[in-house]
Amino acid sequence: MARRRAFPDAREVELGHYEMSAHLLALEVLRRGHEVGWLSHAYFVADIDGYMIGFWSTRSNLVSSVAAKTAARKDMTSRLLRANGIAVADFRTVSAKNRGRGLVVAKRLGYPLVVKPIAGMKGRGVTVDVRSSRSFRAAWDDAVETAARRVILERYFPGREARFLMVGERSVAATAKIPPHVIGDGHRTIQQLIDAKNEARKTNPHLGTRPIVLHDHRLARLRAAGLDPQSVPSEGERVDLDVKASFSDGADSADVTEVVHPTYHDVVARVGRAFPGLELAGVDLLAHDFEQPANPQNHVVCEVNSMPALGAHHFPGVGESRDVASLIVDHTLRRAGAGDATDGDPADESAR
Repeated sequence: MARRRAFPDAREVELGHYEMSAHLLALEVLRRGHEVGWLSHAYFVADIDGYMIGFWSTRSNLVSSVAAKTAARKDMTSRLLRANGIAVADFRTVSAKNRGRGLVVAKRLGYPLVVKPIAGMKGRGVTVDVRSSRSFRAAWDDAVETAARRVILERYFPGREARFLMVGERSVAATAKIPPHVIGDGHRTIQQLIDAKNEARKTNPHLGTRPIVLHDHRLARLRAAGLDPQSVPSEGERVDLDVKASFSDGADSADVTEVVHPTYHDVVARVGRAFPGLELAGVDLLAHDFEQPANPQNHVVCEVNSMPALGAHHFPGVGESRDVASLIVDHTLRRAGAGDATDGDPADESAR
């Protein structure tokens, strides 16, 4: 007889036993006095006043299959947003079998570029700030490893990146994504500084399983700057290890919900209105300066994620924690007409 899998009460196990986002949502449902039934370590269901809700990580009936499929295609996402007047970077797609054509298109678009697979997660296969045909070839090969059919070539937009969480066409939280880096103290090597930073990250439930790793691309970046892992940066010297800011690949996080100009929250709301069937998403924006009003020239939307991780908002490396799980459960119940949603104006819970 097969051994039955054990699914303990989410309140009795540490965060990390279950998939993080599902765990946070389950804790919120339990806090409201309802039972949770786990079907896997990322999927639970609950009966709330006769209405069944279910979350597979953050995927639920708040996201239609069409919306999820569209968001999974980076080219379709950009086309949909551009058709609705939302700023995106200029891009082209090329068959993954035709690198020669890719080089021609890259020259026409103009360097620097972002080269990435047409679909993918966690920044895999994405190379940022590609500045020459030589570096293009390496970026292309990296993208092709994860691209099923086509590769996207996109004009590089220099700026800072932030992940906004959209719940029901409202932007409710924003977390800055800061590329992996270390600050020198005049004594420790770059590798020692990375090791110390990774130890500190272990205390954060979201960042703890996402260490900074010196892979080939980062080693090449250090060499280009005349450095290596054994170099000792001077006190206060910042050593940037990457341009790409992916939480899964060691980026730092900082809550900026109330720092960004309100017009960026408006941009995120417009993204929600442009996407049929999308009521929960992570929206990644690049901007020259998030404290200045958004205009078509100073920002772009670079990704829409239909299964956003909540840990970045609940556990930022710096700044205030945002209880977005409670807002998601509220919106789910409000959509269902259940009587367990928070009373009052939903706008009171929105980001300002």
